[in-house]
Amino acid sequence: MFSYLILEIRDFESTKDKDIEFRKEGLRKETENETRIREAMHKAEVEARLKAEVEIKAVEERWRMEEEKMNERRDEIEERWLLEEQIRHVQKEHKISMTEEQKCLPEERCEKADKGRFLFLKVNEPKYLMWIQTL
Repeated sequence: MFSYLILEIRDFESTKDKDIEFRKEGLRKETENETRIREAMHKAEVEARLKAEVEIKAVEERWRMEEEKMNERRDEIEERWLLEEQIRHVQKEHKISMTEEQKCLPEERCEKADKGRFLFLKVNEPKYLMWIQTL
């Protein structure tokens, strides 16, 4: 009977040890799973942050390009305006000189031609002559 009790105690102890080992194994697996989950979450957070940074850089680059285009467009408009202003000025000067010329007598026109205000050109044949006003 005593040996039976000893065997029973040993069985109980081995069962208890197996139970403890089983629980330890379960806790270890649970800890490993939690660690894997934390690592996966951290990896996902890092990837999301990197993706957001890339998107921010792309948006900033797009804004920079749009601003550059607007600046170029503004410069083109300014250049065109200046050119048109110069053309208006030249046209105004030409109009003034033409009205002054029309007021002049034919003798005065010849004097101006002699002074070099007008160029005297021959076109292909000597019988065709052309007067060109210089600005």
